[in-house]
Amino acid sequence: MPRSAKMSDATIRTIESERRRSRFVSVAVVLLTLVLSAVILYQISVLISREAPSSFVTYNPPPPDRPDDYVPMQKDLSGGAPPVSATSVMVALDNTSLMAAASVNTDAISGSLLGTEDGLDGDFGLGGIGNGIGSGIGDGLSGGSAGMGDRESGGSSFCGRFWDLKKTRLKADSELKDPIANLGVMELMSRFYNGNWDTNLFRNYYESSVNLYAACFYMPLSLDKEASNAYDPDGSMGLEPSRWVAVYSARVKAPKTGRFRFVGIGDSVMGVRFNGKNVLQCGFHSLETGAWNANVEEDYIAAHEFYEYRSCGSWNMMFGGFRAGEYFEVKEGEWYEMQVLVSEIGGGAFGFCLLIDEEGAPRKLDADGVPIFQLFRTAFVEPNMEEAYAKIKFPCDEGGFIAKVDPPYDPDSRIWEAEPIEVKRNRGRNDRDGDRPRRDRRDRRGR
Repeated sequence: MPRSAKMSDATIRTIESERRRSRFVSVAVVLLTLVLSAVILYQISVLISREAPSSFVTYNPPPPDRPDDYVPMQKDLSGGAPPVSATSVMVALDNTSLMAAASVNTDAISGSLLGTEDGLDGDFGLGGIGNGIGSGIGDGLSGGSAGMGDRESGGSSFCGRFWDLKKTRLKADSELKDPIANLGVMELMSRFYNGNWDTNLFRNYYESSVNLYAACFYMPLSLDKEASNAYDPDGSMGLEPSRWVAVYSARVKAPKTGRFRFVGIGDSVMGVRFNGKNVLQCGFHSLETGAWNANVEEDYIAAHEFYEYRSCGSWNMMFGGFRAGEYFEVKEGEWYEMQVLVSEIGGGAFGFCLLIDEEGAPRKLDADGVPIFQLFRTAFVEPNMEEAYAKIKFPCDEGGFIAKVDPPYDPDSRIWEAEPIEVKRNRGRNDRDGDRPRRDRRDRRGR
């Protein structure tokens, strides 16, 4: 006879009660876990202090004559347009430190270095700022200086080459040795200017083994031996004053789209070529025709645009002022090849200055109502007369009186980033047959 087992009612009630207790415990554990997780996340994200990110601000140091003045911190530079302030110190702030960096004028920090608007002010021959921040903005915007330039490239500058036309490349006397050859020098200059600015035209003459790097073209009155001395500081090459030519070459980056023209002055002559086109020639003699003293004739001055500045009396008297060149067009961020020629032919007084003017842009005016143009520069250089004349070894001494000029320019001049065009020379000889342009990094990248 088959048998079957059956649980009692009490046993069934006990089992159901255990099941309900187990479910309750499971739900309680899950809820408690969620609550604890939320508390932990809250502690991490809210209650635990996080290190504040660094930010850049400007601090206006008190002027030297009021050292106890307090000037408050300015607005964070990363939060839009920089504050309008005096020359400031840029600092990096975090929750534990305050670190001062190089002195920079933040009035003008907006665009020239980033390819838009105004530039940054700097110092004459400044070296520290470009090396500190230049790698992020144009491979060092401190290279080069004013005057004839210096020997250290350092970044954004023109490369200058110098030929003593009185000597052959083997250092013998050339056909241009005697002063009666001045007209021959002008004929050579005119061929160069009207040709393709091919420096092979000078290959039969003696070239300095020294290259100089210039970030602007600002050379106030001096004797022209200042130039030969700059390219031959120890005298070992025997470079001599008069009948020499220097050519500066670079690729420059336009900081803004627009139409521009150069406004310049040069003794004896200065010429500028931009993007394969002659855009300015000035000085005593005509680079266009090779004619002697053609640029200072009354008819020539009356037919062209000149600007006279009260602080440049000697240049006004000799040249009629600064001459305005031809307009040329550029696009922001694009690179253009540019050359500048300076030369002293007859000897004696010497100097030059190159400014730049933007069509349609507002201009500052001097006390006489004459426009003050921007200094054409490729770095932070901001030359002034005192520092420039302090560096001159051969001032223009006229009967015990040092003749000086003080070319004015807008201190907020933009910076046209530049890459010098250099030449690789064959060692052991002053022969240009083996010269080849040294390509910069952009060329090697195919740009």
